[in-house]
Amino acid sequence: MPTIEDAQGALERHFGFSRFREGQADVIQAVLDGQDVIVVMPTGGGKSLCYQFPALALEGITVVSLEQAIAAPFCTRQLADLGARVIKIERPEGDFARGYDTLAHGECSYFVWLNRGKESVVLDLTKSEDKA
Repeated sequence: MPTIEDAQGALERHFGFSRFREGQADVIQAVLDGQDVIVVMPTGGGKSLCYQFPALALEGITVVSLEQAIAAPFCTRQLADLGARVIKIERPEGDFARGYDTLAHGECSYFVWLNRGKESVVLDLTKSEDKA
């Protein structure tokens, strides 16, 4: 689980700030501790940064997923949204959900929505070179 020190490093790497504003570290620590948090800060007080930090919680984690259709892609999309690197393994003919429609610039709207933020790799597990 990330620590407040990890959050401090992410603050510098992603946002270019050397320290948190008043109240931000407390909010982020509570989120890291798994607490439900309500943040009330004035405009310009730094609350949007507090909302953005959970998206960095899984930074450095890689998930490799053999998935298709809706349920598993939805779950791994959530992980990708939280900062994990998600690698979707597809069979040579691709995930059948790619063919549900062509509404997203010629691609399936469900597929695009469910698989945003992921990398996709095609493997044919009947071939020895794809098993290595």
